[in-house]
Amino acid sequence: MKHRLKRLNRGIVLGILVVIAFVIYLAVDNAVFKSKEKDEIESVISGFVSDAAQACVYTGSAKDKESILTFYERQAEAGCKDALNKYWEHSDALEKYNEASLFGEYYTTKDDIEQEMTPLRDYMDYGDNTPAVMPYYSAIDCTTTIESIKRNGAGATAIITVRYDATGSGVPILVSPIGVNYIEAGSGSQVSTSESYRIELYKQDGQWKIVGSTWY
Repeated sequence: MKHRLKRLNRGIVLGILVVIAFVIYLAVDNAVFKSKEKDEIESVISGFVSDAAQACVYTGSAKDKESILTFYERQAEAGCKDALNKYWEHSDALEKYNEASLFGEYYTTKDDIEQEMTPLRDYMDYGDNTPAVMPYYSAIDCTTTIESIKRNGAGATAIITVRYDATGSGVPILVSPIGVNYIEAGSGSQVSTSESYRIELYKQDGQWKIVGSTWY
């Protein structure tokens, strides 16, 4: 009986040691991962946020409806697509996850944003009752803060907060990590707001790319 208890106790102790070793391994592995990859991941995310937002800044002199609609159609859409192609990539795995999700969780994908952006003009054209002065950004600054990064299989998950400091008129549109979004620009004075997102990334050919996003 004592012999069996000793064997049992050794098994319990060994099991505890294995669990402790595994927890330590995960902690060390995640720390090494963040130290090696954090800067590049942060650069990719903040690069997309900034480039896409700046593409939606109207620099024209005329503020009439047609001038601003033309800007979104010919310049903003092209600039946002450039940012999307530079920082995002399609993921078959994420598409399958979205299709199989049982709890309603859905990640915005590159394909989703491409479809939303064609054309951006439609988002601004509210019909014949639109006033002569359209909503627009004259300036917008984006500050991206990485709240956390962790390894997610062969990829990574980042929780971020973006602070938008916008100047312009009304509530124009911009392309954010979750697609076409509305961020208030005020009425000549700067307006600030913050949005939080969960970003999924995957490293392809040695470069990190965003493959999906959702609100956080």
